[in-house]
Amino acid sequence: MGLVNCYRAATQSITVDEAFTYERFVSQPLLTSLTTFDAAHHVLHTFGCILFVRMFGEGIVPLRLTSLIFGFVYLWAVGRLSFLLFPSSWLRLLAAVLLSLNPYVFDFMSAARGYGMALALFAWAVLFLFQFADEVCATGQARAQTLRRLAILATLAVGANLTFAFPSVMLLAAVAVVVYLQTGSVRSILVNMAAPAAVTLCLFAAPLAAARRDDFYVGLASLRDSLHSFYTASFDQEWPMVGAESKIYEQIGRYLPYLLLLPGASVILATARWWNRDRQSPLRLVLGVSAITLAGSVLLVLSGHLFLNMLYPYARSGLYVIFLCSLLILVANRLLIRSGQPWRAAGYASTAGVIVIAGLYGLELRTQWYGDWRFDAGTGGLMRSLSAVPRAPSSRPVHLGVSWAMQSTVEFYRKIYHLDWLEPVTREQPSCEDDYALVQLLDQGIIDALGFEILEREPVSGAILAQRTAQSCPAK
Repeated sequence: MGLVNCYRAATQSITVDEAFTYERFVSQPLLTSLTTFDAAHHVLHTFGCILFVRMFGEGIVPLRLTSLIFGFVYLWAVGRLSFLLFPSSWLRLLAAVLLSLNPYVFDFMSAARGYGMALALFAWAVLFLFQFADEVCATGQARAQTLRRLAILATLAVGANLTFAFPSVMLLAAVAVVVYLQTGSVRSILVNMAAPAAVTLCLFAAPLAAARRDDFYVGLASLRDSLHSFYTASFDQEWPMVGAESKIYEQIGRYLPYLLLLPGASVILATARWWNRDRQSPLRLVLGVSAITLAGSVLLVLSGHLFLNMLYPYARSGLYVIFLCSLLILVANRLLIRSGQPWRAAGYASTAGVIVIAGLYGLELRTQWYGDWRFDAGTGGLMRSLSAVPRAPSSRPVHLGVSWAMQSTVEFYRKIYHLDWLEPVTREQPSCEDDYALVQLLDQGIIDALGFEILEREPVSGAILAQRTAQSCPAK
């Protein structure tokens, strides 16, 4: 999986969001990243991009190196979590697949966005939650070092991507409540959790201080659309390695929602069964804290929408939901499988559902595009094709018209390929004033109306590179 991740980082075309971040922050003086904010500014991740681009120069791999490194950090955390849950069972591999091969989770282990970095840091915070649970159940209190590491990692996750603020706050709050119930010490919470979190927050507080309400524009207005985005991102994707008829997708879409009830029911059963018993079980404590973290995060999202008119999360801005749901299912299954009947049967039934989900994740594995930006899958290749097109010697600069959604990506490639003969690209619609046009499939009508000659059509994205000819622009 790590090798596939490296392959994707090196070969897949830059996307519009990556290019926008590069243009707006990475390529600018460092002071810009310290004093301004935008939803695309995933602060600690942006700092990492700036560091590697300064070290290795402009390029796709240096821009993605931060995400790639933390992709390995996340896979390492997944390996350890899987071992903690199923140390000597084939279910360990199943747990690793469930936690890592979700299409969106895998996308952000290489795409130059802060979601993957934040998820990796949050996953390591959860690893220390397991250690915290072991220590509390063994001795009645957790070590100060464990609490500090958990607080620092959860806070760093927020710095990597602000969408992790809610789950990080809820995780630390739930752990703090357990600490207080076990020791009655407020001082321990302040010294070992609040203080390290506050110091860590200073690393990325400056850009956040410049944030305005208008900077938070990513999300959905409807809760139904938000929930649908999670389902679509996880289960309604193509099978690029295998391919399938539309009827198969329809049948899966018809029955899969019912199958997902099995893992959901296992979480409810496990939580209800262990809520008032077996209080010294580390796994039960992990289950309870994780459930509170997820439920509290959802409650904060609903409250934010109701009272502050915040947008509901889109799939990638709620990546923690996918992770926490997967973790809860695995912990619940482990608890149920270790019990007597009929609870064990419920655990095995839920595991069967997890096998189907993991199988779908494997079928959806893609290496040619990122889910949210398929229209950009071939932009890099088309720009290379444009640079190879023979041109008559001329002192006149060449104009390229593009679809507005591709402007940042095309401008990124214009710079890193040093296409100085090409004028800077704007978001204006392609026109007769342009020598070439590069548009996404949805804008093919513009090419047809202008009468440009199609030079190349990229097969994955459907994007089109076209050239103005003597027969173009009949209206003129």
